[in-house]
Amino acid sequence: MAAPPPGRAANGARGRPGRVATAVAIVRCKLRRTPSAAIGAPEVQRFNGTARPDHHATHPIMVTNTRFTAHAKAAGARHGIAWWMAGAARVGDFQEALELAWQSW
Repeated sequence: MAAPPPGRAANGARGRPGRVATAVAIVRCKLRRTPSAAIGAPEVQRFNGTARPDHHATHPIMVTNTRFTAHAKAAGARHGIAWWMAGAARVGDFQEALELAWQSW
């Protein structure tokens, strides 16, 4: 299955095939207006339910501008989902980090 074109979403996730035919990163961004609104385990579990079966992700990643609960982090660890909390950082900081990681895949 081909990944959606850059800038377009498919089933709530974005991604593109990696340099190696078997590497596919899918990023799910969960943005909150309220800094205290954490991302919970159910959202991580929903992402897990689509990242690999629907998008064939080898590198599922969740990103938020707030935080993940302890249960969400544990669910991510169980399912091999990487997570990143932007906090006060710019989204561009994440994009730069992802591009550096992408070059190593």
